[in-house]
Amino acid sequence: MLQSCSDASSTPSITILEARQLCSGATGRNGGHLKLAVLRVSRVLREHGVEAANEIGNFHVKQIRAMKEVVDKEGLDCDFLLTRSFDVFMDEKQARDEEREIEYLRIVGIDVVRTEVDVLKKEHVEAVCQSFMSALVFVHADIRR
Repeated sequence: MLQSCSDASSTPSITILEARQLCSGATGRNGGHLKLAVLRVSRVLREHGVEAANEIGNFHVKQIRAMKEVVDKEGLDCDFLLTRSFDVFMDEKQARDEEREIEYLRIVGIDVVRTEVDVLKKEHVEAVCQSFMSALVFVHADIRR
């Protein structure tokens, strides 16, 4: 957001509320877990259609990539790992339901499901898994300036 502002008069004002110093409480302890939320994309599809579902799915992926870009560009003192997240389904019925949902999202044209979601079937692993783009962020320094 700050990069898009060309002069000081258009610089946005950002307020962060924290009990003490920035990242001193749960924000700093817990870090962040960023994950493509396919369940939310699925809900948006049913309530608002393909265009809205694509918008929210693409937004999730863009935010994960944007966080990585900011960490790299600003040289932030944190651990950032761009990785994959897995949902594992041990119950056969739930696994089949989830597989059908992913396939449905692909058929109707949800872009991020086509490009960012993998389904690992039982012949490859012990249980049916879904793999998603994700990131882990852990702040471990005093980042006050």
